Amino acid sequence: MDTKFFEEYLAPSVDDMAYDDAIVMDDRKYMEILCEIMKEKQMIMNTFVASDPLKGRFIKIILFILNICLYLVVNGFFFSEEYISELYNLEKEDNFFSFFPRSISKLIYTTIVSMVISYITDFFFP
Repeated sequence: MDTKFFEEYLAPSVDDMAYDDAIVMDDRKYMEILCEIMKEKQMIMNTFVASDPLKGRFIKIILFILNICLYLVVNGFFFSEEYISELYNLEKEDNFFSFFPRSISKLIYTTIVSMVISYITDFFFP
């Protein structure tokens, strides 16, 4: 085999290079960089748009559905009979701005649990 192929294959990514080296080597436009970052970091785009040779689309869709299901299950744990009764028997009118302070702790707990679950699934399926 040609050694040039291996040199290109083993060369560091432009995203991993030092700033000065990346300026010289990188000729991408801003939108190209933004699209690549969105494909990598955003869960929906990573599942349906980004291609990964090691993790097939079917596995990515299964992990995406698993994340959504676990997020909904964890969020469902915070709705108890007392909480629903309290909401039903409210004396004043309920609107978004009264809903937000009641839900901030649930949002924080659910986010932490979903981050832990996402970390665990990423550990098994990098």
